[in-house]
Amino acid sequence: ADVPAGELRYIKLDPAPGQVLGTLRNRSLEEATGDFMAQWDDDDWYHPERIERQARVLMGDANNHAQDNHAQGADACCLAGSLMHVDHPEYFDLPYVGYLPHGIPGTIMHRRNDTIRYPSERAGEDTTYLDHWLGKRYQKLPASEAGLFIRCFHGTNTWEMNHFVRRMRNSPAKLMRYLFYRYVIRDLSKNPLFRLDEGVRRAFETYLAESRQLGLFRHG
Repeated sequence: ADVPAGELRYIKLDPAPGQVLGTLRNRSLEEATGDFMAQWDDDDWYHPERIERQARVLMGDANNHAQDNHAQGADACCLAGSLMHVDHPEYFDLPYVGYLPHGIPGTIMHRRNDTIRYPSERAGEDTTYLDHWLGKRYQKLPASEAGLFIRCFHGTNTWEMNHFVRRMRNSPAKLMRYLFYRYVIRDLSKNPLFRLDEGVRRAFETYLAESRQLGLFRHG
């Protein structure tokens, strides 16, 4: 759908000393005029329904499917897990859902708050920012919603490829399965980690089609 006139603004900033991700995100918070705010990165993929589904959690929609749903709505929410895709020959056909204990910081949507801000850091600023919201009415959307956000490694990310790959093995159980299927079975694709449920698989296929149409992939 078209965005109503006046509701979409582009703000271009010239490079300046100390202008790191944290300060840029704070600038966006200051410029935003709405009641709800969502982190958005231009090198990740978002499902067309991402904003709608997370907004339902903030509004207290009884059908929002969030964990620990509260009728009065949440102050902030994130996805419990996100789909991960690595544009590299070894991993291109192995998308998987990665989890973090408190949810995925890059998927945060929250109510306007004029006191909570990002730290002035180059990387990891969104994790610190999320920490400030955990003591409020915070909810996580379940794993079935992981297809709302696909985190993509394309080669020029803030984080190196290992940051994306290590989430395949970021627990003792995951590490043992990873080593077993890579070095014993010699076929990583058989690892249950790479089995996606139907909804998440459909989201990944849409992401592949759109990215190929735009010529974004280096491989595949």
